[in-house]
Amino acid sequence: MRIWESLRAGLKSLLEHKLRAALTILGIVFAVATCLAVGAILNGAKVENLKILTEIGGYLNISVSLLPREEYKREDPREWPRVLDYFDYRLFCEEDSLFEGISPVVRLFLPVKYRDKVHTYPLYGVVPDFQKVEDHWVEEGRFITHSDLESCRKVCVLGQKIKAELFAGENPQIVEIEDEAYVVVGVMQNKEMVFGDQNILDWKNKIIFIPLTTAQKRLTGKDELSYLHLQAKSMAVVDQAAKRAREILRKTHLRADKFDITTAKGILDRIEKSMKLWTIVLGSLVSISFVVGGIGITNIMLTSVMERTSEIGIRRAVGARKVDIFLQFLTEAFLLGFIGGEIGLGIGASIIQTVNFFLKRSELSNTMVIFTAGMAMFSLSFCLLVGLLSGLYPAIKAARLTPMETIRYE
Repeated sequence: MRIWESLRAGLKSLLEHKLRAALTILGIVFAVATCLAVGAILNGAKVENLKILTEIGGYLNISVSLLPREEYKREDPREWPRVLDYFDYRLFCEEDSLFEGISPVVRLFLPVKYRDKVHTYPLYGVVPDFQKVEDHWVEEGRFITHSDLESCRKVCVLGQKIKAELFAGENPQIVEIEDEAYVVVGVMQNKEMVFGDQNILDWKNKIIFIPLTTAQKRLTGKDELSYLHLQAKSMAVVDQAAKRAREILRKTHLRADKFDITTAKGILDRIEKSMKLWTIVLGSLVSISFVVGGIGITNIMLTSVMERTSEIGIRRAVGARKVDIFLQFLTEAFLLGFIGGEIGLGIGASIIQTVNFFLKRSELSNTMVIFTAGMAMFSLSFCLLVGLLSGLYPAIKAARLTPMETIRYE
């Protein structure tokens, strides 16, 4: 009952001084609106980064490749590392406790001919696990099979863009690579992620896939791999799998430092560190706004205590206790924080909706700033805390006033 009376008295006091109350909560309103907008922008950026990482292969992937020769060409050639080859692929296949899939790739750039059309495309020699590791699946026909690998078959799977450029509505059947005919057995699904006015994954639609062994024996004549992509069994073992990959290469290549081992989780960790840095910087700026808002509430509550000294004296004279006076002024400060927080939430949500409205109609139509209930709850809770802390000193000062002091003040 005492709290309800304090709320009613505090609300009545705020209504009697509407303009002063409105000016007092401006700092809180600005802080909450900024907090929401900044949080939504950072949240949207994080989701966008996660989407890109998912589309380019997922969080579980580990990329293994030889460093560019320019980085160690001045060293004794006898100490140059051995290239990645099919032997390395077989070694990683034996580590089935850590790796869910292994995708060795031979990458070439060769002209591909169909009738009078000739275009140069990236040509990847791959194994069946490529689809699972890269999360890029065949849409028409079939992908490369183990039977194709064993027989070094001259078959290929086209990217969507290649199908459109070479066949333009026809049913793809045969293409020529290095004057040899390759049977088209499938077409990959279209990969798309629009950023601005460009599909940043369009390069995946311009690849021709052939069996790894066909690329090595018929086109390069070497057992060499361009790189290996490994897929860890779970997020929990990604670091352990990367460490194991390095141990294997140290055993077989002696100079493992000449290899680049990159995990998608590592990229994600670096992105999250960057986001945390931005959160700290922007959070500091928002905190300054909260401090300014809190100082405003304290200042106006101290003024209120001085203006209402007589009222306090009368209440104390008719039996009001110190705790009643304390709760009355603390509740008033609490209400200022609450009202400021609610208005700030409304303005912040409006800013986010406006930003999303313009983003949808701009080149960044797939990018969104994302507002969550957790952000709103955090902002509002912080406002209430600021209101309570800001009103604490004025409430204590008011509660300590005695009837005699109020008379002397008059």
